[in-house]
Amino acid sequence: MRDFLPDDVRRRAFVMGVIADVYQRYGFEPLETPAVENIETLLGKYGEEGDRLIFKILKRGEEGRQTGDADLALRYDLTVPLARVVAEYQGKLPKFFKRYQIQPVWRADRPQKGRFREFYQCDVDAIGSTSALVEAEVCAAVSDVLIRLGFTDFTIRLNHREVLRGLLDTAGVGVELHDAALVAIDKLDKVGADGVKAELVRRGVGEDAAAAALAAFAFDASAGNGTRRSLARCRSTRAAAQGHLRARIRERRNLRAQNEWNESQRARRIDRGQ
Repeated sequence: MRDFLPDDVRRRAFVMGVIADVYQRYGFEPLETPAVENIETLLGKYGEEGDRLIFKILKRGEEGRQTGDADLALRYDLTVPLARVVAEYQGKLPKFFKRYQIQPVWRADRPQKGRFREFYQCDVDAIGSTSALVEAEVCAAVSDVLIRLGFTDFTIRLNHREVLRGLLDTAGVGVELHDAALVAIDKLDKVGADGVKAELVRRGVGEDAAAAALAAFAFDASAGNGTRRSLARCRSTRAAAQGHLRARIRERRNLRAQNEWNESQRARRIDRGQ
C-alpha cells in the first residue's frame, strides 16, 4: 500500500486527464463501478491462482467471525465489473457500447519489488461489435494517449486468446490443459523459461510439448536485426492502420455534417412553404 503526496496526486491527475480527453474524443464513455463486488461475481473468473489473490471481505457480525465465510470482495480488475454492468443494464446501454474506466484494483498478494497490492488500472473496451476496425480504433486511441504524454518510442502488443490456443495446439498441448498452460506461461517474465517449463510439466503437460510451447511463446532476445525489422513492420502497420482509421473518422464527420446541413436546408424550405 502507498501514500500519495500532493505532487504525485497532481501528476497522476494530469495523466488521467490526458487519457480521459483522448478516449472521449474517440467516443468512449466514462464508467465507474464500486470497489466492492459480490464474491460470486468475481470467483471463477480468473483461474485457480487468480481466485487466491482476491481480497475477500468476511460476512458482517458473529457469522463472519465464527465461520470465516466471505460474501463480498474488493475489485480484482475492471473487466469482470464491466461484464456485470453490461448484463445488469443492457436495457439502458446502447447495443454498441464504448467505455473507458480508470480506477484502483486490489490483489491479496505478497508483491515483489515494484508491484503493489493496490494499484490503478486503465481499461478501454467496445462491446457489441466484432469488427477489426474497433480493435484498430482502440490501438489508435492508446497510441494517441502515449504520444500526448510525450512518449515517442513504444510498441503496442496485441493479445488474442484464440491465437494463443492455436500456438498451444501446434505445440501439442491438449485442449483440456490450455487454461493451465496459459497461467504458467504468463509467469515467463517472473520465473524464467526453466520455471515455466517445470510448472507446465507439473500441470500435466508433457516434456516435449512444454519445450515446444516455450519455443512458441518465448521472446528471443538474440534475434537482433530480425526482431528490429519485425518491430519496424509492426510500427509501420500500426501507423497505416491509424491513418486509415483517422480517414474513416473524418469521412464520418464530414458525412454527418453534410447530413445535418441537408436537414437544416430541408427545414428552411418547409418553413418557407416550398
